[in-house]
Amino acid sequence: MTVFVSDKMDAQRLGRRRALYFTSIFLLTSVATWFMADIMWRSGPVGALEVALLGLFVLLFGLIATGFCTAMIGFYVINRGGDTCRITATLPADSDVPLASTAVIMPVFNEEAARVFEGLRAIYESVQATGRGEHFDFFVLSDSNDPNQWVEEEVSWTELCKTVGGFGRIFYRKRRGAINKKAGNVADFLRRWGRRYRYMVVLDADSIMTGAALVQLVALMQRNPRVGIIQTAPRLVGAETLFARMQAFANRLYSPLFLAGLNYWQQHDGNYWGHNAIIRVQPFIDYCALPDLPGAEPFGGRILSHDFVEAALMRKAGWAVWLAGDIEGTFEEGPPTLIDNAKRDRRWCQGNLQHTWLLTARGFRPANRFHLFLGVMSYASSPLWLLFLALSTY
Repeated sequence: MTVFVSDKMDAQRLGRRRALYFTSIFLLTSVATWFMADIMWRSGPVGALEVALLGLFVLLFGLIATGFCTAMIGFYVINRGGDTCRITATLPADSDVPLASTAVIMPVFNEEAARVFEGLRAIYESVQATGRGEHFDFFVLSDSNDPNQWVEEEVSWTELCKTVGGFGRIFYRKRRGAINKKAGNVADFLRRWGRRYRYMVVLDADSIMTGAALVQLVALMQRNPRVGIIQTAPRLVGAETLFARMQAFANRLYSPLFLAGLNYWQQHDGNYWGHNAIIRVQPFIDYCALPDLPGAEPFGGRILSHDFVEAALMRKAGWAVWLAGDIEGTFEEGPPTLIDNAKRDRRWCQGNLQHTWLLTARGFRPANRFHLFLGVMSYASSPLWLLFLALSTY
């Protein structure tokens, strides 16, 4: 079993991996561009329109090649028995690493109180069953703006604490001013209570994690003192509608390939997805404060998609960010309908397009710039494809 930490990792091996990955993307894009250019040359004189079309084609096909190469490398890694160079390989199966104080936080905003606290009950009881529960405190951080919702949340919290004996371990806080949404909610928690904890695990209102997964995450952080964030890969559960079940099926079928491919080339330059992840609190407080963007919303002002930026800031400060796609026991729920999915996607679209401002930010690692670029293009590519098709009709 390979054991390593990010700052001692074989740089030549990482260089070879990235050379293979990006060279594959370049070669595929070059071959496709050659065929496209050949079609244009045979169709008549090449003018400004054809050059513009070819430029769009290079960009858009490069994105397709990126996804294809990620999946193919992931397929190769999985079929050779897995990647030995992964963060979970640093923790032997029989190890009993001493744990440290950890806050499990769940920011909520007008969520169904019964669902939130029932999920928290499952997490709490699973943690207690590991026998390591004394290291974990749980916080529900409410930004709900409906007074009736506040009452439901407080009643549900009280009932939960009575049921599981959680007073002194499970806490509820209603923030007075819901500034800067989820990022502001987490920042408020850190200002008030963050220094009491070495780590925090960030959950969404629909997240579930088993006690074994939480203990494993804390042990991995203890074992790797230069790691700032470990991001797990939650599986979609609780699907009842046809749309949600299709999403869950696709998640279960395809995500192992992409997760293995991502870990292959990014290694300690990983990304943070905003939930179902463990964070080292002190460096997060010291280095991950979010700047305001130039201009006004929707593309300026406060950063909406904070997670990519926080990962980039953590790497800028020299702390590793890992993807632990092979940790079991981490789950979330997906949008039940296409309309719900579109609402969520609209928020993500705005937040990702804001990252355009940060592509040239000083001090960011190349891998983080690539993550930000892919996030921008995940939404910008659709209008660019439309433009490509429109120009092709002339």
